[in-house]
Amino acid sequence: MNKRLKAARHKKGWSQEDAADAARVATRTYQRWEYGTHYPNFESRRFLREAFGATDEELGLDLVAYVEASQGDEQQIATPTLQELASLSDLLKGKGDRMVRFDESKRKTLQKLLTMAKAAAVAPLVLADVESRSSSPGILPSQAVGNNFDLDLVDRYTEALRGLLAKGDAQYVLHASQDLYSKLLQGHPSSRDIRLAEAQLCLGMLVGAAQEYALPWYQRDQAVMQTYNHIEDNILCKFDVSSTLQLEYARLLAKRGRQHRVLWQFEACVRECEDGLAALRDVDDYSLRTHFLVERAHIEATRGDELLWMRKLDEARRGALDMKIADRGPALSQVDYMQGEGYKRFAFHTQKDLSMSIREKYANFALGQFTQWQGATIELPGFEDLVVQVSRAQCFILVDPDEAIHLAKQLGKQAEQRYPALLDKIHRVIFLAQQRLLMGSSEFSHIFKEASQSAYHAGRNIL
Repeated sequence: MNKRLKAARHKKGWSQEDAADAARVATRTYQRWEYGTHYPNFESRRFLREAFGATDEELGLDLVAYVEASQGDEQQIATPTLQELASLSDLLKGKGDRMVRFDESKRKTLQKLLTMAKAAAVAPLVLADVESRSSSPGILPSQAVGNNFDLDLVDRYTEALRGLLAKGDAQYVLHASQDLYSKLLQGHPSSRDIRLAEAQLCLGMLVGAAQEYALPWYQRDQAVMQTYNHIEDNILCKFDVSSTLQLEYARLLAKRGRQHRVLWQFEACVRECEDGLAALRDVDDYSLRTHFLVERAHIEATRGDELLWMRKLDEARRGALDMKIADRGPALSQVDYMQGEGYKRFAFHTQKDLSMSIREKYANFALGQFTQWQGATIELPGFEDLVVQVSRAQCFILVDPDEAIHLAKQLGKQAEQRYPALLDKIHRVIFLAQQRLLMGSSEFSHIFKEASQSAYHAGRNIL
């Protein structure tokens, strides 16, 4: 029995039906959570936190396993805490005054042990040897359809990997999630079990996210697109996404649509935005809705159409103002931030014949939009924070190249530890800022002309 979840419900004065409605699940599903026989997935846990105004730990949903003792007391299984593991990680990276002087071979060995311990601490992957008890041929109970994987534990493991991704272990998460995603698909490739599909979707989207954060920025597009296409072709295609899995489908469209824009596939990106907004018609997710609204505008900035860009930004603001009061602030902040990204796009646009003074003007406009970002992002907040700072460094190339180099070197240390995908962009900032210091304005402007016939037509811009 999950006593904490039950106590939180009683504190609200809710029935189990009320709590199920708040969590957007069937009453039977909620009852299983409270009885402790099943575990809510990532999205359901978010709804529970919002409904009860409590943390995972306060609701008994934290990732450390608990067992019920015969006296009725809770006993925690002895595993290292994440805080303890973080302390060890800091020691191995040489942080603080408590650094132990290990030789290099011992340090590498401990680092490998630390990586394994992280996964063990947050949620061990348990392979359940489950027998099929279904009376209908060809149909397995939800716990067993994962080809000897207990899907509730797979959910917990996926959530654990998501936590490690947020802490910057993108490479480890990429390999671990790819392995499990492949096994879940290979076990029952033609299954239409919705519970299995949810687990596969969560893992597949985690693979895509880890690729985006781990692979080099200028080489990741095709791999990421291949992952998202695979999810649609092998999982979502089995269901009517107009009536089920709408949120998951919208998430995929958001992530894939952005890659279409990066590759200069504008019409495909527009379709993803329109389909995404349609999928969210009956789903309340302001972060995704805001993303599609601002992405439609940013397409026009990438194309270089400033008037249409401004018109689409106004539409995005009106859309944000139509949201619930609690959601408007982050949504409008995200619109402001993306306006800054649009100004930055024009500052470095290789298809527009602009003087350096005009480019500097756009860069200053962008910096004004980047000052205090608190937006509604579909990315990990830590990653988006770093992307905003990289955008600031890019703008400083034009207005203060010394500051661009200083900031980029600081950001490089953070990216190396947490999000290596950004290192290519950061190194590019340093190179261009150094060129800006060595060249006059007219000489530096030739970089834009040279790039216009190569990088931009290949789906890249000068940055």
